[in-house]
Amino acid sequence: MARIKLVVFDADDTLFSSSSDCYLGQVRLPVRRLDENTVVDTAGCRIILDPEARSVLQELRKRGIHVSLDSVNRHREANEIIRLLELDKTLEHSKINFGDKGNNILEILQDFGREDHLEISPDEVMFIDDVEKFCNDVKRVLRGRGVVLQKGKDIDHLSELLNFL
Repeated sequence: MARIKLVVFDADDTLFSSSSDCYLGQVRLPVRRLDENTVVDTAGCRIILDPEARSVLQELRKRGIHVSLDSVNRHREANEIIRLLELDKTLEHSKINFGDKGNNILEILQDFGREDHLEISPDEVMFIDDVEKFCNDVKRVLRGRGVVLQKGKDIDHLSELLNFL
């Protein structure tokens, strides 16, 4: 297996905790930061970063692995949450839209090539999502290459993805 150079996370129930009051797509701007891992909107809707997310992201970066986000959500709201939680310094070339997650992965790879002059092949990608359909969409596009993990099935905790590297 090729060395993983890029890990791409889903947002809701993957990078962000399933204990959140709502999903990113339900948040209404403006939002404010409550603590290092929590933001809240004016209606009290809280988004909470997974308890292991920061340490896993830090470990990935320490290993020289790039990190991105592929999320079916409203771009403006999700980006504001990412900025407030200071994840924007870690996540690169993220795709937050209502497009096909598999195609988004291909676009992320193109962005790395075009903007960073870094060629990452499908063999060098790991994708983590809690929804089987989205995992299958990515598997289809990667054509069986790379690593696709379904949270809740292949792994229960984010830190477990480190065992696949």
